[in-house]
Amino acid sequence: MSRIKSALNAQEKRELFDPQGSLANNHPAGAKLLRDLTEADFHVCEVVNQAHHCLIRLGCGAILSIYKSGKVMVQGRLHGTGSGESKEMLEKLLPHNTIWQVRLD
Repeated sequence: MSRIKSALNAQEKRELFDPQGSLANNHPAGAKLLRDLTEADFHVCEVVNQAHHCLIRLGCGAILSIYKSGKVMVQGRLHGTGSGESKEMLEKLLPHNTIWQVRLD
């Protein structure tokens, strides 16, 4: 493991061991939204930091795409007994011009 760590440059180490820091540098709006989601007790399953957008997968089934342009898109299938409540909470957290493409089960 130490040999792998030493082969990485400083930025790669930062992204590997501090994904929040690299997200904040590349997608400040995504980092703020991630912080808001964790404070609202949403279970964050995965954060994917890509060149033009970041992707946040939530335990409730929602997949959020936050683009550098400021556009937010919600996709996926909200599942569970509180799927309607999850959607209401997300609507309060996300910008008013969010694009919704979700299904409630």
